[in-house]
Amino acid sequence: MAKSMLTLREKQFEGLRALRMFDDLCKEHGLRYSLDYGTIIGAVRHKGFIPWDDDVDVCMPRPDFEKMLSMSDTFKKEDTELQGYFGLPLEVSSHVRFVTLRAEINHTTMNLPGRNYIWVDIFPIDGNPDDLQDGLALCQEAWFPKQMLTAGLWRWKAIPNRAVATACLVTRPILRSYPFRMYWTKRLKSVQLSVPYGSTGTVGSLASLSHGEDRMPIEQFEKTVMMEFEGYEFPVMSCWEQRLHNWYGDYMQLPPEDQRINHQLDAWWTNGFGPEQ
Repeated sequence: MAKSMLTLREKQFEGLRALRMFDDLCKEHGLRYSLDYGTIIGAVRHKGFIPWDDDVDVCMPRPDFEKMLSMSDTFKKEDTELQGYFGLPLEVSSHVRFVTLRAEINHTTMNLPGRNYIWVDIFPIDGNPDDLQDGLALCQEAWFPKQMLTAGLWRWKAIPNRAVATACLVTRPILRSYPFRMYWTKRLKSVQLSVPYGSTGTVGSLASLSHGEDRMPIEQFEKTVMMEFEGYEFPVMSCWEQRLHNWYGDYMQLPPEDQRINHQLDAWWTNGFGPEQ
């Protein structure tokens, strides 16, 4: 039977459905979170998805993130669940995904382990040194483990540097092996937890590919405002404007058309699901 493929807008609506379910669960169990990254840009600039985007990003204070993991069974419904990233267990994963099992995906630029589904990315926000140089050094310490974790996931054609692409292809059996991924994710997790959340006035995400752009005052992060996204309202950190400026510069300016890229996902309905369900 031919797969029933999703259009881009259907991918967005399925991601929105997952976000609304995630929001309901967080409200029910008193978990704090904020929209993040391109999802905030979408809310600010488009009051919904960036027109060409195909995923949802949120972040959570580390204490709330750990509480969520401890009650993962609560987030597991008939058609949703929490999944670790890089095909690893929730308890060691640098960040996790709340997925909708209704829509399976194939990532055309990355070869992710296991079966994958349309998702909401959930990044933990951890403590960060108040001293700028110490904070940047911590971000740099997290950088190499993240590169090791993703090196074996990129498809050959998606790596611009042919020498690097070939090296990744040759060493892929090692890079994709479970012991290798467990080693580097544990290294990354130790960096993430090295500054306890709340022990400093500064926080940030060490799971993202940040060189320090994620640093922000904890009080401004924990204080949230409600922002419209696709006709619904979701919490957003009060320092959203500075965060977007740090990451993207003039975030209100549309990028050139050749830079309007997404995750390049092929997605199809599973288990008899479809847009009307």
